[in-house]
Amino acid sequence: MWTKGGWAAAGVWLCGLVLRIGLMGIAAAMRIHQGSAATMLSVAAMLLTRAGATNWRARAV
Repeated sequence: MWTKGGWAAAGVWLCGLVLRIGLMGIAAAMRIHQGSAATMLSVAAMLLTRAGATNWRARAV
């Protein structure tokens, strides 16, 4: 089942991306090293949330 995202969904994804970039910038300014694990975990969390929402909507149909 496919889901249709509207402006709200696009806004949430964009805000999440901007927030992550902002946090990475703050960490870089504080000279805190961040590996790729934190980025991969945030992407995984977003994808799991999307999959969960799709699954929930599919069961409702």
